[in-house]
Amino acid sequence: MRTAQRLFLVLTICVATAANANSQTQAQPTPLYSIESTGEYVKDRIFESTNGGFSIAIPQLPSKIIELGTYKAREKKVDAGKQFAWVFERTLYTALYTPPYDADGNPSALAYADMESGSRKGILKANAKLISEKPIKFGEYQGVEFRYTSVEGVHFIGRTFLTGDMGYQIVGGYADEKDEKKVLEVLDSFKLLKENPTKSFFSEAAGVDPQTRPGELRLNSHLGLIRDIFEKGEVEPRTKLFRMDIPFLKAKYLPPTTATPYQFQYQWNFDDGIVVLSINRPVGGTFSSLSLTARKEWLTSFLQKSSASAGAQKLSDRDISIKSIVGREIKVKRTDDIVIARTYIVGDMYVSVSAAIAGSSTEPDVMKLFDSLIFLK
Repeated sequence: MRTAQRLFLVLTICVATAANANSQTQAQPTPLYSIESTGEYVKDRIFESTNGGFSIAIPQLPSKIIELGTYKAREKKVDAGKQFAWVFERTLYTALYTPPYDADGNPSALAYADMESGSRKGILKANAKLISEKPIKFGEYQGVEFRYTSVEGVHFIGRTFLTGDMGYQIVGGYADEKDEKKVLEVLDSFKLLKENPTKSFFSEAAGVDPQTRPGELRLNSHLGLIRDIFEKGEVEPRTKLFRMDIPFLKAKYLPPTTATPYQFQYQWNFDDGIVVLSINRPVGGTFSSLSLTARKEWLTSFLQKSSASAGAQKLSDRDISIKSIVGREIKVKRTDDIVIARTYIVGDMYVSVSAAIAGSSTEPDVMKLFDSLIFLK
């Protein structure tokens, strides 16, 4: 399939991501407006949007415009935002702006956390593979950059940020990795008309550790409030083999190392505890070649040895196996805290989720979180 055709077919992933970036809007396709009536034009090979208040180095008018406001907003003569799309032979781009109004044109302040979460949900809902997520800055403003790949193999770089009371999302797509530099140049060319900067304002946010992307959880919250933060039942993005009521992409990510080449971890730091999820995928046949009884014996022995080596006092343990999924729960007391852990053997995958808490009052919230873990295959 020609590159341009592939890019055109996956343009919907950008639209889905943008539509989710602001949950209050409903994208409504409209005919391409004339330059005079909408304030969009190309000047010196630079696209400018008067209402959006931005420019970007794309030398032609969009091939598609999506109106984010409903007919109610148009009746009120309120611009609730637009998304512009361009498809070229080797690359594609979208640019979206969202003023502080809902889809019906009513005043509604934007929240950066909602935009960030909406972008992430749009990516996952489109069945794309999320490669990385990192905090960025656009001048003094907070933002986030996502890199992901569609099921068709097209690579995307998306940036979502809030400048004052106006939200923006710009996305570039390319099928061939040699075009990444060109896409980055276009994204970096984004400027605000009112500020007219002489160079790109994008930079990596300070304190970002490339070894722990997508970044530490930016929350000061309690375990019991997790469900107020994100959509219930989030799919683990790297294996997509299970789901759990916790925001995976807001965790501190620990990738495989030379010492542990088959293991990666997520860590969430909350006010009242630390949650760690470890996924181990060793060479095939490690567990599946064992009988169900042998797997249970291995798991029990492993947990006992782990508790003893850590100098912890075992408070309780129990079997939590479900059919072919072998599982065990253990509760231990260390010097300053209580650790509750559930471990599972699913085929040849070993999954462990644990929580370290300071007191028993948080234990019910931990159990609810653990109960939300569901294996999909």
